[in-house]
Amino acid sequence: MGNLIKSKRIRYNVIKAFVSTVGVTFTLDISVVSIYPLILLMICGYIFLHNKEKNIYANMTALIFSLFLTLGKIDFIIQAGFLAGCVKAFFILIGNYLLLEWGVGYIFLVYDTYRENVGDGIGRFKLSHNIVGIFSFIVFSAVYIFVWLCEYPGIISGDSLKQIKQIVGMSPLVNHHPVAHTLWIKLWYVFAQMIGMKDIIEIIGFITFVQLLLQSAVFAFITRHIYKKTQNMYMIFFTLFFYGLLPYNCFYSVTIWKDVVHGWISGLLLISLNNYLSSKNNNGIFLINIFILGVAFCLFRNNAYYAFILWGIFTCIYKLRKKNYRLIGAILMAILTSTVIKGPLYSWAGVVGGGVRRKFVCTYSANCLCYS
Repeated sequence: MGNLIKSKRIRYNVIKAFVSTVGVTFTLDISVVSIYPLILLMICGYIFLHNKEKNIYANMTALIFSLFLTLGKIDFIIQAGFLAGCVKAFFILIGNYLLLEWGVGYIFLVYDTYRENVGDGIGRFKLSHNIVGIFSFIVFSAVYIFVWLCEYPGIISGDSLKQIKQIVGMSPLVNHHPVAHTLWIKLWYVFAQMIGMKDIIEIIGFITFVQLLLQSAVFAFITRHIYKKTQNMYMIFFTLFFYGLLPYNCFYSVTIWKDVVHGWISGLLLISLNNYLSSKNNNGIFLINIFILGVAFCLFRNNAYYAFILWGIFTCIYKLRKKNYRLIGAILMAILTSTVIKGPLYSWAGVVGGGVRRKFVCTYSANCLCYS
């Protein structure tokens, strides 16, 4: 009976190894006629035959990342046709899930063992949230620099290409592409020229390098904030995987595009709101952050201006009941300031399309602020 169970377990793990091998082969576009799938099959077989640990957090994390990997190969799946596409989607989803389940589970196992041996006497190992922030920044920077070297000098969206034309004087400033973001690009463009860069390729490479460092800093700050609030090491692993390994986060780190910077602003604004509402003394520095980031939120994405107003209306109504007049004042000042800048100031500066009236369409990041 024992041999029968062992035999079934071996067959089950061999099938898992095969599915994972095919899934990774599809994901990484590895040639099936090369020796690499065979090597991968042997590695997967060894891993699954010797893996007995199960962890619910590892299962959840693996499922999330395998779903994103599957969505990342959607063009590859659609081009294969309906039946073949379904088969490929199955292998990509399940194959990556099985392998990621082992990988993430192994990391959690190492952490649990370390926590039991080096814990603080309560059985829970704790890190300084500042150490977590610095470590996260190093990890994100290392990953993004690798992507930067692969994509050098970086990726320029269609909008940003038009913004660069405005920066070099080939066309006037147009608020169809947020002027705030155009001036943000110009800041680093001029700085690159000041330190001796002349070639446009070098300048773009410098801008994307600065951007990846800033994105690493923002994501590290978010990771630090999450750990500070939860004191949960598993959340560090999750944020490192999410911000450091998901392809679109990596490619956005070297993409000159307004939505990338606006995403940073959205995250920092939500953290400032969380810090203010959770602080016992309602620290005034958080109100200043909310005001500054609220103005930036409205200026770096034209349609987000309406989302901020919509969110501000409901927040002010709710906070009136709580008599939180300081927060209401910060929100109203942010709306008033951004309105003056987008209206009279832009018109005075000769910006084309400088009014506040824009198509009423809100981005996902703007909607997230409304839902918060």
